[in-house]
Amino acid sequence: MSEGIGGVVAARSGFLLPAYNKSIPNVFPDHVSVRYPTPGSSIPIARLWIVGVQNVTTPPRWEVKPPSTLDGMEYYLISAQWVGKENSHVGVVWINRAQNLSVYSSCYAPNWTCTETHSEKATDEPWLEVHQKPVYSEDGSAFLLLAAVQEGGGQYYTHIKHVDVLRQRIAVLSHGKVEVAKILAWDQENHLVYYLGINKERFSVPNLHPDMCR
Repeated sequence: MSEGIGGVVAARSGFLLPAYNKSIPNVFPDHVSVRYPTPGSSIPIARLWIVGVQNVTTPPRWEVKPPSTLDGMEYYLISAQWVGKENSHVGVVWINRAQNLSVYSSCYAPNWTCTETHSEKATDEPWLEVHQKPVYSEDGSAFLLLAAVQEGGGQYYTHIKHVDVLRQRIAVLSHGKVEVAKILAWDQENHLVYYLGINKERFSVPNLHPDMCR
């Protein structure tokens, strides 16, 4: 598919943060403007567009609309990527302003309105952690994501979830008192997922782990 993904984000008011500027070494401190939404104000509005590149003079474009789950909510756009070998659709992750609800969605032509495929809600913490973008299967029918999962003893650890969009099934692939730091690879032919995991009890360096994916 000969389109590209683009985004536009509106800037907000902020404050000046003292900083060192290498280009002007004799001036200290310099200042960097840090923009952020203040309490009670609206957050920046993020819009995602699909742009056709066949006609560079007047390229057509279509706005990617968030799923109805987020209707009436302020939200952030976390990630967007083409999905499948043929780039058949776009996978987009959104999170609400309170950051206690993240929504995974698939967006298809021609109107590019997104449909929710999975969601995560905050459990033991007031908000959700923002992890790496989902890892999709080659045909786009399933994906892997990082999320908090409760283990024995009531504690939560970051583990890998497998979401089968077509069958509407969810499975947890990694287990134990290990924090998954990053998904490295998904060997779909041999049903293996490789990832970096950290043992929280031993405070060890990240180790490579393979897990079965069925």
